[in-house]
Amino acid sequence: MQKKRKIFTTNKTDPGKIIWQKAYVTAGAAHGHALLAVLCELGMKAVGAAIFHHDPIYDSNTKDSDALAQVIRDYGNVSNYNVCDKQDFELVNMLYNLRPDILLARHGGMTLWGAKFGIPSLLIGDEHFSMGYEGLVRYGERIIETIENDEFVKNLSQHTINPYTKWWMTIYQ
Repeated sequence: MQKKRKIFTTNKTDPGKIIWQKAYVTAGAAHGHALLAVLCELGMKAVGAAIFHHDPIYDSNTKDSDALAQVIRDYGNVSNYNVCDKQDFELVNMLYNLRPDILLARHGGMTLWGAKFGIPSLLIGDEHFSMGYEGLVRYGERIIETIENDEFVKNLSQHTINPYTKWWMTIYQ
């Protein structure tokens, strides 16, 4: 906790704005797992993830580079973890039921769904954005900025028609 406070006080950022915020991640395997680790380091709670694939043997021909196993060893189990290939219907259901404070996504088409539900959504295309101490600070600042600037997504959610039925939206409650 002291380390986190130092990160944010160094940058004149109030740690209370980010600590314990709920986040949902959608990205490819390595990037998605790295995002989960970044969230945990920042003191946030990952309430779920839609990761596009998970196969360390296919990715790197060895079990030694199992990024998900490393995240679980370091930070604990990831609830609502789904392996899916950009299946909008699954993501929509999870966002509707989990209602995270922010959605972190690697692909732009996925951030749209968070915005439609009034969830501030951060598109991170650069997998190197979180490298090192400065990268962690940059992520913290971008996340706070995204959560605080939610006027557009709140307004959008009031004028968006959801194409999915009430049955589908409540099936996993």
